[in-house]
Amino acid sequence: MTSEVKQQPLAIDVDLPEECWELIFYLLLDHHRHFESLSLVSKHFLVITNQLRTTLTVSDQTTPFLPRLLRRFQHLRNLDFCGFHGDLESILCLIAKSKLDLEALNISNQKNLHLNGLHILGSNMKNLKSLYCSKVSFLQDIHLFVIAASFPRLEELDISYPEHKNIFSSTGSNDSGTFSGPVTDLGVSELSSRLNNLIKIDLSDELLISIVEACLPLNKLILARCHGFTFAGLLLLLSKYHSLSLISIEGMNFLTDQNINELSKFFSKLTSINLGLCSKLTNSTFFTLTRNCPLLNEINMERTNLGKEECPTKFVVNPQVKSLNLAQNGKLSNESIKKFVAICPNLQVLNLSSCRGITEEGFEEIFKRCSEIRHLEINYFSAITDFEIDSEVSKLEKLSAKGSGLNDEALAMVGKRSCRLSILDLAGCLNVTEKGVKEVVKNCRGLREINLKWCDNVNIDIVAWMVITRPSLRKIIPPCGFVPTESQMKLFLSHGCCVCEG
Repeated sequence: MTSEVKQQPLAIDVDLPEECWELIFYLLLDHHRHFESLSLVSKHFLVITNQLRTTLTVSDQTTPFLPRLLRRFQHLRNLDFCGFHGDLESILCLIAKSKLDLEALNISNQKNLHLNGLHILGSNMKNLKSLYCSKVSFLQDIHLFVIAASFPRLEELDISYPEHKNIFSSTGSNDSGTFSGPVTDLGVSELSSRLNNLIKIDLSDELLISIVEACLPLNKLILARCHGFTFAGLLLLLSKYHSLSLISIEGMNFLTDQNINELSKFFSKLTSINLGLCSKLTNSTFFTLTRNCPLLNEINMERTNLGKEECPTKFVVNPQVKSLNLAQNGKLSNESIKKFVAICPNLQVLNLSSCRGITEEGFEEIFKRCSEIRHLEINYFSAITDFEIDSEVSKLEKLSAKGSGLNDEALAMVGKRSCRLSILDLAGCLNVTEKGVKEVVKNCRGLREINLKWCDNVNIDIVAWMVITRPSLRKIIPPCGFVPTESQMKLFLSHGCCVCEG
């Protein structure tokens, strides 16, 4: 006698507290952009992911939706307006009324900082700890006075690269119809005397001695492209601050390998260093840093003199280093890059743009040794058309290959081996056709942005196909000549994708 047993659907209780769901989401996802797919599962997940988002980047295109976004994401702690070019004062007032409790605000790349807007914001954002005002055209001492008075808990302030244009304006940077001059020691002194919690200040003026005498509790120092001081002054400053975690001394052409070797004895707490445009530094500096800085996480040696000398046969592996920017080092060879990636096996970010001495052999060694790479820049490698990617490499999320010689076969390899790819920049890749693009779009299910500008051999008809085929796409820069109609734009936006004009 036989009997049939009907299998009932397995019921799973998923009624977990929100704290548990939040912990699960944090463990599974390492970036807020991944929250979008979860928010579509249910209203419950939508509410949870809204609460988890803490960072928002605002551009000119997203400004009309800002009031709605500020209401939706009520736990935002970090707002970035460095790509915004509109009326900043109204934006600051809007943020001030939002009831957010911000910790960091980036308002860099602005023509002007309105004093009234800063004051209103400071009156409502008493817990703001980081304020970034880099590359502000008319930054003056009076702005520093208002910042010092309005943000008493400020710990980080970036006022680097002010243009100091000496002009008069009825709506000028001090809102009084007069010009009060650029940033001086007086403004910096006001910051140091009123902001007792200041641990980082980014400057581009000749103030080394003033900083030493001020005895600020600094742990980060940026003196990028400063002039008017010598190695002796830099040595004096760094000998005063042994606990610095970040140092940027970009553009110090007088620095030598021996100088860095001498300074490195003060780098025991260093996690990030920027030596870009220090043209006398060679491979020796790289080996000194990786050997003497056990906590070092990020190295920038863009446009230095890497590759000039031979690499030593013995070296010390530094598993802490996660990011290397070695762009525009034309002498860098396969031999050098093989040693570098052997020293830094846990690399996640690597920029080798315009390092034309590296061939397919060097790239294959990179993929073989560095299985953790997530962000790779190989812009302007016109001689490289194809390369092999080891099967273990599956964590690549961003690939920038502008102006490179990559062909369809290389793109097919990327699509096959890098299923987590979310950002792909192929601007100016003349060997790429729609065949290679289709391989990437079909295989990379999380692809969010793709740039095909100046890809003259890619048919513009592929744009609509990409939007329909890959629902995850949020931004497409199409080949030149593509001008979407109004109905097409509505169709693309209904799919959640912004398509720019080619």
